[in-house]
Amino acid sequence: MSESMEALELDILYVGAGPASLASAYHLSKLIQNYNTLNSSQPLENITIGILEKSADLGGHILSGAVMDPKALKELIPDFQTQQAPTGVPVTKNDFCYLTKQKAWSFPWTPYFLENRGYSILSLGRLVQWLGDKVQQQGVDLFLNTPGAEVLFEGDKVIGIQTAAKGLSRTGEKKSNFQEGFKIKSKVTVFGEGAFGNLSESVINKLDLRKGKNEAQYALGVKEIWKVFSLKHQSGKVVHTLGYPLKTNQFGGGWIYHMEDHFISIGFVLGLDYDNPQLDAHQLLQKYKTHPYIKELLSNATLVSYGAKSIFEGGYYAMPRLYGDGFLLIGESGGFLNSGRLKGIHLAIKSGMMAAETIFESLLQSDTSEKMLSHYQQKFESSWAKEELWKFRNFRQAFQKGLFKGVLHLSAQMLLGGRGFLNRYKNKKDYQYYKKKQQPEIVSFDSKLTFNKTSDLYLSGVYHEEDQPSHIVITNRDICRTECHHEYGNPCIHFCPANVFEWIEDEKGDGDIKLNPSNCVHCKTCAVKDPYQIIQWKTPESGGPRYGNM
Repeated sequence: MSESMEALELDILYVGAGPASLASAYHLSKLIQNYNTLNSSQPLENITIGILEKSADLGGHILSGAVMDPKALKELIPDFQTQQAPTGVPVTKNDFCYLTKQKAWSFPWTPYFLENRGYSILSLGRLVQWLGDKVQQQGVDLFLNTPGAEVLFEGDKVIGIQTAAKGLSRTGEKKSNFQEGFKIKSKVTVFGEGAFGNLSESVINKLDLRKGKNEAQYALGVKEIWKVFSLKHQSGKVVHTLGYPLKTNQFGGGWIYHMEDHFISIGFVLGLDYDNPQLDAHQLLQKYKTHPYIKELLSNATLVSYGAKSIFEGGYYAMPRLYGDGFLLIGESGGFLNSGRLKGIHLAIKSGMMAAETIFESLLQSDTSEKMLSHYQQKFESSWAKEELWKFRNFRQAFQKGLFKGVLHLSAQMLLGGRGFLNRYKNKKDYQYYKKKQQPEIVSFDSKLTFNKTSDLYLSGVYHEEDQPSHIVITNRDICRTECHHEYGNPCIHFCPANVFEWIEDEKGDGDIKLNPSNCVHCKTCAVKDPYQIIQWKTPESGGPRYGNM
């Protein structure tokens, strides 16, 4: 890294413009503004705050179900409704179903943790855009289309971010539009990249922030939005399902959210601790839609958009240490997601607010050391966010021996305040659950109700400049061609929801993986679920999905 590179100095730098970072930057700027009003003789002057975002548009890489508990947003902006926050439609009805192949058995009650009345069905992308406007009005700088390449350290202290160079060819040569990356140095760097962020994970791994913790667990969520032209649409209705098309030893389920303007969000979440290397979350979503309960709903409808995202599901025991010298972890980068309630937006916002309050105190003391920033962890441990996550601390691990045993364990947890039969359930890394390859299921697509990955991918708006270095790297192709192919059948071609990986054979029958990085929707499942951990995901110099309203 050249010392001559351009450097930018900021007081506070956020990585990722999701709800956690935007809420935090807004709250911090308000705290400073209010303090300066009351302390005009000794104000906090010229505090510079910036947010780094790899997407070219606010909300471009944001995807969620999404049903939002407004608890944290009320704390952040009490009059958010008066300020016309795009919170969608209020939930009017809950339904919880178990699906067999042909039947939908509706439970006479909804588990209390899936009760959604008082919440709203919304587009998280639109909420992020609204929060982004609020943040910019507060004077916070947004650096869009500016991916971070690596974390800058001085020893174990985080001092900022190195941005990615742009204008390199596929082979790494400088093109006519080449732009050098630059350093952004900061007193505090706040990582809010979402699940499995490559920069936050580099900090977690370098500083061993998961020491003594459970292994992080993830799920893959795949989602479609449909426009429904029938009376079957019921604005505000929320449906969650278990069962079909999963087997009882696989964790996951589906959702159907009736949004405003006759739009319906339909999605499927698959826990990535499954053992079948040929399992395919995208195909599961397509099979899910063929169930009579859902097929009838979509009988007069048009597919509008598609996307996929990894989801942190490890729970409280898998959360990393949230602070260190010069940095904090917020949102899903810090493990703020409740997989039992299927919700994380409110926790992301709350984490950002607690981080902002800690940073504000550190600015008043002119001290951004690890000791000072540890107050963030203390704030969390005494907050309603900790109380909520503690109740579900063993939720995900309870289902590792199948659905029915999981329901039994979950019942015990609910009776014993989240403890279950054991105080703490351990787990393995998601890729360590694989068994040997199985016969892949052949699924047909009719391009009306069910779609192949290529057709769905078109509706994600994904775009990457073709002539740039691949941001997905296979570090040992010999393993792909030999061990992985023979033992597991190259699960990357199945777990990827975007056809980034293809198995290509020549006339002799010899094969290799072909990479299509321009298809990538940045879900990062490949880095989580690859059985040999030889796939590296790095932030591309530009591009990605263009979700906007997902």
